[in-house]
Amino acid sequence: MPEDSPVLPNFPSLALILLPIQPEASRINMSPAASKKYKCAQCSKGFKAESSRKQHAQAKHAMPSLIYRNIAYSNVSVAELDTITRRLSDLCHSAQRLQKEGYSLPTGTGVQDDSRPAPRTNPPCPDRDPSAPKMAAIVLDCEMGGTVGGQDELLQITMIDFLSGNVLQSRLVSPSRPIINWRENITGITAASMQQAVAENSALHGWEAARAELWRFADKDTILLGQSVYKDLKVLHASHMRIVDSAIVTAEAVLGKKSKIRKRWSLKTLCEELLGIEIRRPSQAGGYGVHDALEDALATREVVLLCAREPDKLKRWAGVTRAAFFEKKSKQTNYRGNHGTSIRPNFMNNSNEGDEVLRWEDVVDWETWPKSPPDSD
Repeated sequence: MPEDSPVLPNFPSLALILLPIQPEASRINMSPAASKKYKCAQCSKGFKAESSRKQHAQAKHAMPSLIYRNIAYSNVSVAELDTITRRLSDLCHSAQRLQKEGYSLPTGTGVQDDSRPAPRTNPPCPDRDPSAPKMAAIVLDCEMGGTVGGQDELLQITMIDFLSGNVLQSRLVSPSRPIINWRENITGITAASMQQAVAENSALHGWEAARAELWRFADKDTILLGQSVYKDLKVLHASHMRIVDSAIVTAEAVLGKKSKIRKRWSLKTLCEELLGIEIRRPSQAGGYGVHDALEDALATREVVLLCAREPDKLKRWAGVTRAAFFEKKSKQTNYRGNHGTSIRPNFMNNSNEGDEVLRWEDVVDWETWPKSPPDSD
């Protein structure tokens, strides 16, 4: 190389990479904000897929589950409190619906039918006191025994805070009238267990004391929830307007919000079909079908939470259940039409001769059956 030639720096060779030019729309879609459209409600972190957001929420923000009798129940996070409360308020039933389903409403809130005598009105929850706010929503579950004349008498009251799941009260109630049927196979309460609770001073003294406990936590603005909770309010001799009845909510989803409620699905059925959980297991409450009031209250809360949180899931269940319900009704109608009214079902004869052996559900007409069939609890 000649001495006068300039010395060039020794740069490494560069490979030229040609990138395809994307259309403007594609470049916009690739922006971080657009590609992460699923945001975490707690920390606002964005994710490209809903599944990723759920995994993040479960790992970083999941609250410990409420566990009772080996069943895990949901918590309501702080971020969704307002949404759940608003949706719960939307689920409250109209005065017309409540009155049709046998609820005692506070004076001036019902729709009076002039063809019927005015129903007896029980006292309502107290007025709201801004200086002493009560619970926003309470799940109520009562156990009852039978008295003379087949009337119900309060034996136990259980209340939980709907939003937190905390137990507000769960105590036996000494009956105000003699009990001739303790319904032990349903309530799990016996005369001996009641006597022991009274002797230990752990039982409330009569329905008036139990109602006072309800009023200690609830006012007129509180939403009361339960499965066919009109029965519970009846034995408490109380009336209320802001009601969410899980039996009515689910029946309306199946049959229509303005339709006559021709069937109520039991709490056990709702838990199995909507939630995938089994309540009232024999090994837990002492026998098949025995109620545990706290378990029933938590299960009712879980059903209503699903209705508020996942209306699409409720709608899908209702669609399948509606088809099965009307198919069964059609078969019953066809059977009655084909056999006429002269055929009487034989429930006792197990032979292959004579009248056909029918099940109760094959012949019962829910149109004329009382409003609260046995499977509504």
